[in-house]
Amino acid sequence: MNGHVVRQTTVENGKYSIWASDVVTSIGDKVEIIGMDANGVERSRVTVTIMNAPVEEMTLTVNEYTFGENNITGTKSANVSRVQLFVNGVMKRTAALNGNNFEVYAKDVIVSASDKVEIVGFDKYGNEKRVPVTIKEKEPEKIDLTVNPYKLGDGSITGTVSENVSYVTLNQGANVLKRGEVKGSNFSIWAQGIVTETPGNYTIVAHTASGETKEVPLVVNP
Repeated sequence: MNGHVVRQTTVENGKYSIWASDVVTSIGDKVEIIGMDANGVERSRVTVTIMNAPVEEMTLTVNEYTFGENNITGTKSANVSRVQLFVNGVMKRTAALNGNNFEVYAKDVIVSASDKVEIVGFDKYGNEKRVPVTIKEKEPEKIDLTVNPYKLGDGSITGTVSENVSYVTLNQGANVLKRGEVKGSNFSIWAQGIVTETPGNYTIVAHTASGETKEVPLVVNP
């Protein structure tokens, strides 16, 4: 190849086969097959015609990705042998393949909803197909919070919350005064000796596991 001997093979019943995929790297390579006799004397030299491999259309679909989710998923055609995740032009990760489906972890490499994210599929010849990933912002969680009026000097502040609320706090301005308990759809916060004035600028804040909050003013009656 290109004037160098790179591999040899034997002839059986007038037929031969020789592996060439790893050494013929360009359609412009000069490739020859040389026939030798038992004494190593060249008897025949034939130039190999090299043609481009046929390009079969690749199909790649990518599901919409919500910013902050773990994985990007989608489907591919059978001729796609490798799928990779690119963020802002840089390859970040190779996807796991399962039949005609793929999945790739993306949460740690997509740091902004404005990032340019692409899924790139490759066939066995190295041909590629690029598909942009649509990123949507995560919608805020809906939080329900009702707070019963509190009479100065009573024991606890009570109320109700939606099931996605993990805990509630009693705040005064930017200061957290007390953390309360949530049981089912109800909460209570011990406030005697903590809530000492009216109106006092007190609020109850509901917190979800994902960090979303909802704040409601506390009505304090004398």
